[in-house]
Amino acid sequence: MQSVRTTENNSYWQAAPLVSVLMAFLVFPILVIVVVSFWDYNEFSIIPDFILENYQYLLTSHVTWQAYLQTLKYAFITWLLTLTIGFFCRLLSGFFCEK
Repeated sequence: MQSVRTTENNSYWQAAPLVSVLMAFLVFPILVIVVVSFWDYNEFSIIPDFILENYQYLLTSHVTWQAYLQTLKYAFITWLLTLTIGFFCRLLSGFFCEK
């Protein structure tokens, strides 16, 4: 039983470098962005204060909604092209591949 317990601990040690890099370069910066997004700002500085006006401006901006719609349009076009090409390739492979 001792070897099973050692193997379980080894897997945690093997995953530790990846977890630490992801925490340092992915999770921590995202958390900082979320925290700072609630702060107030002026022309020269960021003021630590809890406000929702940044999100109100973001969600009521015409430019933001236009960007969302453009993103959805490109995602739909990409999905449609990928689906069409995939079915066409599958159809052709059925003609040229032996069963």
